[in-house]
Amino acid sequence: MVLFAVACVAASGWTQESRRIRRIPVPPTAVPAPAVEIEADRLPPPPSRSEIENAVQKVAEAYGHSELEKMLARDFPNREELLDALRRIQDRATDIRLYVESVERVEVGAWQVAEGVDPTARGQIPLHSTCVVDVRTRLTYDDPDTGERIVRDVGRGQWMLRFEGKTVR
Repeated sequence: MVLFAVACVAASGWTQESRRIRRIPVPPTAVPAPAVEIEADRLPPPPSRSEIENAVQKVAEAYGHSELEKMLARDFPNREELLDALRRIQDRATDIRLYVESVERVEVGAWQVAEGVDPTARGQIPLHSTCVVDVRTRLTYDDPDTGERIVRDVGRGQWMLRFEGKTVR
């Protein structure tokens, strides 16, 4: 399984706001009948908690670097705005790091057949599973004005990760 998408890691400049988390709707555990029906015993096992935690760690390691752009899905909401904000921060600060303090809640979505798959298709059928994860993070960076290492308080956020898989039909 390959990490295909990442949910938002907010980059709102150098200010920190205190907001209440609005829950992202959890993917359904029972998927309505797709246009392409796949027998349950032919589906791969859902992403495990350790696979999800590894994906979260990879996203955190890519934060502040060009690798994050490769991880974001093309259909990620406000993708270009997020990437522009990160570039502005990168231009100003050095050695930006996002540390995962904890992964507090993991909701694993059921496998769903990718959109646009021909209902009569045979062979490898592309699938995806969307997982919602509550993550506590800490951001550190070097302040270009003072040269000091800045450590931001722990933040909380919900990330959405999309895993890809395949099944044979």
